[in-house]
Amino acid sequence: MTYNQLGSRFSPIVHFHKNERYFPCSIEFYLENSSMWKDGIEVFHVGEITTDNICKLAANSSPDTTALNIRESAWTGQKDTLGSVPVYTIITELKEEDEYLIQYVFLYAYNGDLDVACGFKAGAHQCDIEQVSLYADKTTLSVKRLYYAAHGT
Repeated sequence: MTYNQLGSRFSPIVHFHKNERYFPCSIEFYLENSSMWKDGIEVFHVGEITTDNICKLAANSSPDTTALNIRESAWTGQKDTLGSVPVYTIITELKEEDEYLIQYVFLYAYNGDLDVACGFKAGAHQCDIEQVSLYADKTTLSVKRLYYAAHGT
């Protein structure tokens, strides 16, 4: 079985709550809607960011002083085109355990705040990553373990 077949076999079916406000997006969508800042100065405007720009700036900068800022109008992600949003898949063979680790990664432009207690809200941030990690037996392809992270708004 190829890695593509293996990834497709276990690909998660995702359902969103009717009140969900923020949806997944592609890395291309994220970059197309972001500006890049270094030391508090905008060095690339929305629409100017490429992976080459990021790599060049990263080679000459401290990650602590460089940031992407996605425009607020894109925080909802790609709600209207969810069928075309990629699920990034990473497959690793765990030889000692005789398992495959299959990770499905979802990129969100924004994660809204959560009501922590008594109306106090916290946790809002740009760029959120959620994932499903599945461990499958290499011989039988049966699921041995499954973990997931939930996106909250």
